[in-house]
Amino acid sequence: MELILLDQLPEDMVLIIGEFLPIQTRIWLSRKEYVQYRCTIGIPYSFDSYIRRVIRNDYNFVLQIQFNKNYKTWKKGSPWYYKNYTLPSYLEYLNFLCIEHDSQKCRKIVKEKRKRKHKKTRIRNNNTWSN
Repeated sequence: MELILLDQLPEDMVLIIGEFLPIQTRIWLSRKEYVQYRCTIGIPYSFDSYIRRVIRNDYNFVLQIQFNKNYKTWKKGSPWYYKNYTLPSYLEYLNFLCIEHDSQKCRKIVKEKRKRKHKKTRIRNNNTWSN
């Protein structure tokens, strides 16, 4: 509701109001702000939670920047555990999250990076039954 009213304000006033917003809020308003301030703020929670939030909200620009920064680490084949599933690598985990949250733009980015890896991926369900 408040954002609808923001569109009715003159652009000069919007720029002045924007100066008073905290950096943590401003980085999500435009690409220029994100690129400029992404290194100056810390992530208040774990990096994995941050990536899940990015995929959940389908922030493909943010995911692309994180891919450029962390791709070498993510492509390593160490297993990743999530919700009783064992995934072969972090890239497969990201693909699984994109499917789970229906994030098509982020999934396209993950698919482009996964094309280089021609290995059959297997997701195992780790449900164990005990009596």
